[in-house]
Amino acid sequence: MANKKATCYILNVNHAMSLYPDNVFSKSLETITCSIEDRVLAGRKTDLVSVLLCGTPETRNALAEATPGQYERIFAMTPLAMPTVQLLKDLSNVTTSKESEPPADVLDALIVAIDMIATHCRHLKYTKRVVIFTDNKSTIDWLDLSAVADMLKNNQIELTIVGADKKELESDECSEIVKTNYENWQTLIKEGYEGDIADLEEAYAQTQTIYAKEVTARPAYRGFLYIGSPISKEPFLPISIHTYLRTKTVALPSSTKVSKLSDGPTKKVERSSNYVLDVKNEEGETTSEVQVEKENIQKGYQFGKTILLVSEEELGVAKLQTKKEMTVIGFIPSKEVPRQYLYSNAVVLTGGALRVEESNRALAAFAEALYETDRYALVRFVTVDGAAPKLGILQPELNEVCPILLYFDVPFDEDLRNYKFKASINPDDVDSDSIALMSNLIDDMNLDIFDDDFLTPENTFNPIAWRFQAATKARALNENAPVPELDKRFEEQYKLNPLIENKVKDLEDKLIEQFDIKKVQQKGKKKRGFGQIDDGESASMDDILNTASSDARKRPNMDTDTIPALTQEKVDTIGLIYPVKDYEAILARTDDDEDTVEKANKLMHRVIFSLLNSSFGNQNYKKVISCLVALRKTCAAEDDASRYNSIIHEVKSWCNLSKLDNTRRELWDMLKENHLGIITNEECQDVDTKDVTKEVAEKFWNETEEDNLLAGAAVDDSEKFDVDNLEDLF
Repeated sequence: MANKKATCYILNVNHAMSLYPDNVFSKSLETITCSIEDRVLAGRKTDLVSVLLCGTPETRNALAEATPGQYERIFAMTPLAMPTVQLLKDLSNVTTSKESEPPADVLDALIVAIDMIATHCRHLKYTKRVVIFTDNKSTIDWLDLSAVADMLKNNQIELTIVGADKKELESDECSEIVKTNYENWQTLIKEGYEGDIADLEEAYAQTQTIYAKEVTARPAYRGFLYIGSPISKEPFLPISIHTYLRTKTVALPSSTKVSKLSDGPTKKVERSSNYVLDVKNEEGETTSEVQVEKENIQKGYQFGKTILLVSEEELGVAKLQTKKEMTVIGFIPSKEVPRQYLYSNAVVLTGGALRVEESNRALAAFAEALYETDRYALVRFVTVDGAAPKLGILQPELNEVCPILLYFDVPFDEDLRNYKFKASINPDDVDSDSIALMSNLIDDMNLDIFDDDFLTPENTFNPIAWRFQAATKARALNENAPVPELDKRFEEQYKLNPLIENKVKDLEDKLIEQFDIKKVQQKGKKKRGFGQIDDGESASMDDILNTASSDARKRPNMDTDTIPALTQEKVDTIGLIYPVKDYEAILARTDDDEDTVEKANKLMHRVIFSLLNSSFGNQNYKKVISCLVALRKTCAAEDDASRYNSIIHEVKSWCNLSKLDNTRRELWDMLKENHLGIITNEECQDVDTKDVTKEVAEKFWNETEEDNLLAGAAVDDSEKFDVDNLEDLF
């Protein structure tokens, strides 16, 4: 398997490491921890890690067991393996040794690391590396330097020394032992395989740098670009190509369902499904349930109110048979392709595996010709055999190396959203002062005053992804760890730069005056109450107390009081006994943080169809009409007309007007008598009903008119009535 890695970290825990200023030992430990955290987060099984502690009171390594009395005070925390959260937890508890403990030979720890890597990797293709975090004030036995260098060279192991006292080497007061040790490390790297000597501060700063995860280049498509049809008898040109994604949105890791009861590391749970068929009687009531075996399950597609059953064999026959290809259909001027048509990820074309040199030369010539003629190539693209064909364009791009081609999917007509918006102001009506102000604003906010790298995609990172990773790392070590604050390096994405803020400050008053800008209280997701009390009205405490005492009754009125009123509890749901009073009680509530109007309308929607479906004949029709009257009044007043229009269409469908002798027609006649048709744009300012004119409203009463929901008036599935919830309404 390609790109396999084996890394062994050596941390000197000698007591001298704790005597350095600037928390040398803590930075060394944190640098190792950050590097391992990234590996745990990536979860690659081929990225192996081990940690050796040099200078511990205990000894645990393979060479010490094989040769007693040697390689002492070297402790292997883990063998060479995929890093785990437990290793991170163990690292968080590592401290320096006591002053009384003698130091261990760091070169012995390097030999143990080489042996560990050589034993595990043998001569397999690995990227092998040893990283040592140490100071150089302790004595090291360099007699075996040449032998160790040969071991590094023979096993192709890269050696990196992260020196805690490297800056001391550059000063005149550097001790001889420090100079000698650094010189020998340099000799070891030179005679060995590869390596470097780094400063601890530089290594630590590198772990604090925000960077994007490297992605291995893998072709998304391996095939041919055909100029001309390969199935015709005419000559055609096949160009061997590979395609690679140029851009792709990186999604956050998805969560999985696990068991809270499990003590294991994975907490994995298995999912099982049962298919049950409801057996109903003539009245439509469920009398029993029959379990259906999986082999008897078949796919069905809804056609109106009918379910069309389709077998797997029929689906296979109906499937469009296609072959993998990218075929040029023709060429179009680039100006005829609007920017919104390029709606897919960018894909770059390169030469394929066959005749690589000729393929690259053909692609470069093709891209150059498209660029010079200012045209795009329209292509038919099938990624694999049997896949749905797509239409796309090839866009030329000239870079410093050679011309290349970028592929973008283009939409079909069904994929376009040709929304109609209100007409904007005529450009001829814009006054010159407004244009001048906006021009000055653009000039003052020009980003040319910053470096070329300011907020460029190559140097701008996703703050949500960073925070998710930081929170994951923190929670892995501490279940009660808080979600970390957003790093200050992301501030330039969501805060106006002070330089720009100072430049536009002079334009602020002019813009406010020119465009009559006023501060408006944001409604957002705040609660919306029905019939709010006017802040202008005032009353004294005596008036309130007198009113309360005059309205007090010693015993409740069982004919007029609802159950919630009798129990003196706030109304949270709408019952089937007094639905309108419960509805009005919810609307009148002001103690909730949620939108009471939306909540009440959703509950009333459920109650209306509960009454209809549980009605014996016309028993509940009058109660339904009273509910619709209250709902229509509220929706018209609170700009929620689209919800009512959707509900009244459902009621019309429930009446089943296609049958002339249907008993439900009585409800339809009652709807007409009470003028409970759809709400027009003259009755309500809801933007979703801007196209609902009186003519459209009149068509609603046409019994032969097919009942289609108005555009924008759809109701969420969660609001539709479910018989299983009927008991909750009583």
